[in-house]
Amino acid sequence: MSIFAGLDVSDKTCHICVVDGGGVVIRRDVVASDPDVLAKWLGKHCSGRDGGLVRIVLETGPLSTFLYHGLAERGVPVVCICARHAKKALSARVNKSDVNDAESLAQL
Repeated sequence: MSIFAGLDVSDKTCHICVVDGGGVVIRRDVVASDPDVLAKWLGKHCSGRDGGLVRIVLETGPLSTFLYHGLAERGVPVVCICARHAKKALSARVNKSDVNDAESLAQL
């Protein structure tokens, strides 16, 4: 089963949502906005599953370059998408929150 993750990034923390290929939430968490911490968390919680981690999605923002390059250097399959393009998907939810944004990004 393929695994996808979405990151909703803020200055100090990232909300992570991991979903399977069918969009079912497997795990949610909040970790520090640091590539080392994120890579370790993803390795611990996503590597042992069938198909493994296919892609992580995060939006453009103040920390996106730092996180994107840091995760890519650690071999994490990461994609950074334009925040304006993601806005429609993120605004489709009735309750806008960091947790729901992370889930929507994972399902993209």
